Amino acid sequence: MGARVITDAGICQLVAQASATRGRRAAVTPDMSLKSDLAIDSIGMITMVYLLEEELRVDLGKVSFQFASAKLVSDVIDIVKTCAREQH
Repeated sequence: MGARVITDAGICQLVAQASATRGRRAAVTPDMSLKSDLAIDSIGMITMVYLLEEELRVDLGKVSFQFASAKLVSDVIDIVKTCAREQH
């Protein structure tokens, strides 16, 4: 089975699943803060990276350190898309 098409909306949905505010907001958008808008802490970040890897079939292990400096959902989108391009 091949890799899924990676879209901004798809990444936003996966980020929403890792969010402590899951179910309390309509949608996650690229301009949202991981910490203040979505309450993603260190455990949430690990969960988010796991979900992204599993659902998108992208190995994020070599770039996992980049998630520590991610502030916005758009940062996560950039990391995932760059990594996916390099792997395919």
